[in-house]
Amino acid sequence: MKIHQLKSLLRDDQFQAVILSYADSNHYLVGAEDKQNNYFLLQDEKGKTKQFNSVREAENVLVAIGIEQANFIIETAYDEMIGRERCQAVSTSISLHP
Repeated sequence: MKIHQLKSLLRDDQFQAVILSYADSNHYLVGAEDKQNNYFLLQDEKGKTKQFNSVREAENVLVAIGIEQANFIIETAYDEMIGRERCQAVSTSISLHP
């Protein structure tokens, strides 16, 4: 989705702004999450999921469209790697500041 589509989606109270990270990775994704935990991620002009190199860079995208709060989610493959069922991602709500 493009930035204007993300902005429109986040006006709906059925969606929450989200910054996704994967443990041991230096890339962050920005988008929206619905009540069923589906992600709708920001894409570049070629339709590829846009990646950011820092949390602050990801936050700035959301701040630029007027978002003040986002869920920050970190996922890991550790449990899957050792044969356990997938664990819940770590998630926290963060306040965004310009």
